[in-house]
Amino acid sequence: MELTMEQRSEFISEMVSSEAGFNELMRVLLD
Repeated sequence: MELTMEQRSEFISEMVSSEAGFNELMRVLLD
């Protein structure tokens, strides 16, 4: 999944705004 820096930071800030999203993000990164 190719994201620009702007897209990535926007995506991450949306994800960390909810704990479920944060947990999902960590699962993806550690997969």
